[in-house]
Amino acid sequence: MRYRPRCRLDCHPKAEAIRLFENGNLEPDICTLLSPTHTLAAVENYVQSYKNVLKLLRREFSPLEISGILSMSKALVAAYVEIACEHHPDVV
Repeated sequence: MRYRPRCRLDCHPKAEAIRLFENGNLEPDICTLLSPTHTLAAVENYVQSYKNVLKLLRREFSPLEISGILSMSKALVAAYVEIACEHHPDVV
C-alpha cells in the first residue's frame, strides 16, 4: 500500500519525511514509503538538517537566522519549526 501524505498541497516534500521520522519510522522505511522520490541518502540528509534546526531552536535562534545559518529555504525551516512545535513543544 502506497503512503499518502497528510500535508496540505503546499507542504514541503522534505517535511513529510520528517513527519514520518518523528512518528518513529527509520530512514530506510521512510525511503521505501516515499520512493522513488527520496533516496536513503536524501532522507538521512533531511533528518540531519532537521536535527540541526532543533539544536538552533534550543539555542533560541529565530527561523530567519536558522535559514541563513544552515542555507535552507525559509519555507523548509518554517515547515521544520511547525513539526518541532508538534513533537518538541519545550524547544519552541
